[in-house]
Amino acid sequence: MIEDLIYKDQDDVVCIFHRQLYYDFLYKYVTEVLKEKIDEESNKHFLKVLSDMTTFEDVALITMEFSSFWMYMIMGKLKDGYAEYNKVDSSKNKEIFDYEDIFLAENNIEGFIEEVLPDGCFKGSCWL
Repeated sequence: MIEDLIYKDQDDVVCIFHRQLYYDFLYKYVTEVLKEKIDEESNKHFLKVLSDMTTFEDVALITMEFSSFWMYMIMGKLKDGYAEYNKVDSSKNKEIFDYEDIFLAENNIEGFIEEVLPDGCFKGSCWL
């Protein structure tokens, strides 16, 4: 299991990135919704990237590319570093966001990134 990452964002606000839930979401979407197999080598690389994250910039990079790049990467469907993921049509992106809403609700969180309040509670979903 990958531990959550606590970091300070660009405004010096303490945030938490739910790495394991983010991974679980991508994994479930790829295997259950897209009905694709996970390429083991790419999956190990993705897990390493998630585990090695330490900064706001790391979180921004991985979540900004979220909509399809990482899913296609863990399925082993990237060619020359990017190629196939650019072919995902806008209806697929809508499906991804709709599924994300369901996944977040099932896991009782508002987003994969949340602000940590001084009392240790979380404040909703943070946007990068």
